[in-house]
Amino acid sequence: SHPPWGPPAVTAEVPLETTRLLGRENRQHPALVNYLLKLKKVEMLWNRTLGANDGVSPYSHVVLVRDDVHWLDDIRLADFPDPHAVYSMPLGFLCDRPHLRDHPAEHVFVIGGAVADRLLRAYREYFENPSPELNSVDSTEQYWQVLAWLLGIRWELVLRNRLPYLLSMHRNVGNSTVFCIRGISQATLRRPTASCVHPSLIRHPTCADL
Repeated sequence: SHPPWGPPAVTAEVPLETTRLLGRENRQHPALVNYLLKLKKVEMLWNRTLGANDGVSPYSHVVLVRDDVHWLDDIRLADFPDPHAVYSMPLGFLCDRPHLRDHPAEHVFVIGGAVADRLLRAYREYFENPSPELNSVDSTEQYWQVLAWLLGIRWELVLRNRLPYLLSMHRNVGNSTVFCIRGISQATLRRPTASCVHPSLIRHPTCADL
């Protein structure tokens, strides 16, 4: 049952026989269950988007954004010209050299309009795609990357400043709650080891320095 004032809650269940643990220890791990729930919600939203457009995607790009992303500047869609590719920055954060250069960050994906419908079925693919490669991925980031490869979708890792974002949160500092930017520090801003943005674009305190 569900409250009369709203729709039923969205749930996700992990199959009993699954070996697709996405780097988690077991199928009951909350992070795995919550991640599948996220994928389900993304697919449901995409279905509603297509339903409003007679089942056809009218978009040149689809930007999938994590809910704690804080944009520092505009992105230029002209920087992502291939309608058959997906773009992200490497694993890690703006201004910081990636330790795993071939792994994508999962915070923001810029997906070409021609392949968005295939990639945004990641929840269904988890259950229905028989490829054994998906059973051996060790992280959620690698799941997306391997799935794209299986679907014939090119993945391009771009310079960090082409996607000028960081993550954000609220933190309790003394008796106050402070909105702060995480994934960077003032020291990193002063001496970046990767493509960065001008420090003037960081208009909130950095969590690392509170």
